[in-house]
Amino acid sequence: PVNEPRSGIELGRVIELARADLTRHHMSLEIGLFDLRSRRWLTGRGADPEGFPTDGYVLALGANETLLLASTPADVLTEEIVSLIQDRVIDETGRPWPTVQVDGETPAVLEPRLVDGTLVWMSHGTPVARLGQLAPEA
Repeated sequence: PVNEPRSGIELGRVIELARADLTRHHMSLEIGLFDLRSRRWLTGRGADPEGFPTDGYVLALGANETLLLASTPADVLTEEIVSLIQDRVIDETGRPWPTVQVDGETPAVLEPRLVDGTLVWMSHGTPVARLGQLAPEA
């Protein structure tokens, strides 16, 4: 396959899992990933992004387009995609997402991390849930 990350994690799948977590929390976000080398959308659709180099990916979050370099290691790239989605949700809602209650204290904001080949949401170094498997928000 063209332009797939070396770790075997399919970038389109990463976005599907992030979408699943958004849905569980009653949110939606227009997310697309465009492969600059093959000039096709891996997920999502729209007008082809312009003004970017010929290699790498463009992550489209609504009208916001971000270049993701093909030379970036796959584990960093997958974390970066989820982190950018997370930042966009926070920008749109004005509140941290996702969060988890830790020991009855202030909710902790979860961070995406790749652990043993699996993307997980972490809180203070502890895995809370796999990407795509966040507990539903009431």
